[in-house]
Amino acid sequence: MQILPRAASAAFCVLLLFFAFNTIQAATRTSIGSGAWNSPTTWLGNTIPQSGDNVTIATGTTVALNFDENLGSNASITVQSGAVLDLQSNLLTAGQFVAVNGSLVRQSGTRTNPATQAASIQLAPNSTYEYYGTNTSLGGTRPTYGNLTVATSASTGSNGSIQTSLTVLGTFTLNLDNSRELTLRSGANTSFGSLVIERGVFVVNGTSGTATLNINGDVTILPGTGVLRGTNSTGHAVLNIGGSLTNNGAFQQDRGSSTANFTVNLNGASAQHISGTNPIAFEHLTVNNSAGVVFDRDVQVDKTLTLTSGSIDSSDHTLSLGCTTTIANAGEARYVAGYLAKNVCATGAFTFPVGTDSGYSPVSVNVSSLSTNPSTLTVAAFNGPGPGVEPANSVTRFWNVVEDGDLTADLTFAYRDADVTTPAAESSFSLVKKEGNAVPTVVCTGSGCIDAAANTASASGVSTFSRWSIGMPLAPSSAEAMVTGRILTAEGRAIDGAFITAIGTDGRVRWAISNQFGYYSFRGLTAGEIYTLSIRSKNYTFEPSVRVVTLNDAESHLDFIATAR
Repeated sequence: MQILPRAASAAFCVLLLFFAFNTIQAATRTSIGSGAWNSPTTWLGNTIPQSGDNVTIATGTTVALNFDENLGSNASITVQSGAVLDLQSNLLTAGQFVAVNGSLVRQSGTRTNPATQAASIQLAPNSTYEYYGTNTSLGGTRPTYGNLTVATSASTGSNGSIQTSLTVLGTFTLNLDNSRELTLRSGANTSFGSLVIERGVFVVNGTSGTATLNINGDVTILPGTGVLRGTNSTGHAVLNIGGSLTNNGAFQQDRGSSTANFTVNLNGASAQHISGTNPIAFEHLTVNNSAGVVFDRDVQVDKTLTLTSGSIDSSDHTLSLGCTTTIANAGEARYVAGYLAKNVCATGAFTFPVGTDSGYSPVSVNVSSLSTNPSTLTVAAFNGPGPGVEPANSVTRFWNVVEDGDLTADLTFAYRDADVTTPAAESSFSLVKKEGNAVPTVVCTGSGCIDAAANTASASGVSTFSRWSIGMPLAPSSAEAMVTGRILTAEGRAIDGAFITAIGTDGRVRWAISNQFGYYSFRGLTAGEIYTLSIRSKNYTFEPSVRVVTLNDAESHLDFIATAR
């Protein structure tokens, strides 16, 4: 057995002590309760983390950093699910920083950079980083966040800006008091999973140049002081939205003095909805979604509407266009299904790119006289043969053209080959007009208005607007009559799913259900007979809910208006 020399033995013991000391220093420190970082009672074993320690903020605990702390490049910090690390305004340095799903890291004070410095920062997609302070500007190099919240207290805070490229995989939430603003910097690459504006003003571009914000999911503006604004100055703002837009706050193109443009691109992969209790007016709107966009409320477009891919379903709401608004790229599978309104401020031509779920059927309008300036024309297309034509010899779609004001125009209605029930008779079809409760009238027939090759029907010098059908005129019968109408709210919105019954003197009960546009009809009734109509709805009440009508005409029109919801 060889014995080490005494000096070598002593050196070996020192080396063992050195490794033992460093092993002790590299321990894991885990929080066992909520409290200050430098309080022993916060940590398991009453031991405050030291340089080189691996630190775990445990589930259910909140640890507040009350001074700058440098754990060294070999140390790691992990914030577990359900745990909170409150950095306050202090700087925490380590080799690795990990926030797992369900964790919260809070930073306050005046720092514009992250208060965590580490070679590796891993923020899980469902972790939350909250910036809560008096200075809402974010600068410097930023990690990829899970969820990010920018907030101020009720008594502090100022306008701020995002001065750097920023990626948020989850939700970016804005909660600024007293209508303070947070603006993006032009030229930066900014992407959020979704955007929620609770309070304050989110400005896509506050200066010059072009700022682009990509939202992969939904944009939600909450009631109160939440505002989404496009521009503040001369810069162009581009907002790409992959989900739905809900406005229960304020949606602003600019702050009233901006000279740039605000473009919103709806480019999702599934149907996107525009909804909310408050108005939405787009400056430039592009629909680039083959699955389409659904309007759950009235929407306005002031400058340009571009239909790159997919259609707009306005249902029982209205898409309104300004006097100078233009529409680009409309066509088959790129149109408006529902009511489309256009303000008319000058004579000239405009095409309403309307259609139904079965295809594109636009209406071209050439205004020749404008007695009231501005006036408005509203157009919608519907499936079915329409009033006043034989169902078996017709075009199976009709149009409703509504005038608000006073103008005269030439109208051209376009239909599809698939809409024609009897192609052999198409060239002898008539254009039939139905005004209110009046008997349908034939406007023109055959070559005077029907172009079978082009699939169009035209009328000139129209000054009264109504429902329009194409086909063989249906001769009124003294033996048969019908009742049609709409079910509407007090504001004029359509109500679908209302249940209407009609009872004649013979005691027979007939029933109908209003469609998505509020229309209902009873056919095959007896002219000269008295009928009692009543209505029921799960969501609305009507006064009166019972109406009595004598069918003196071939068709009677009877609307029910809701008095309460």
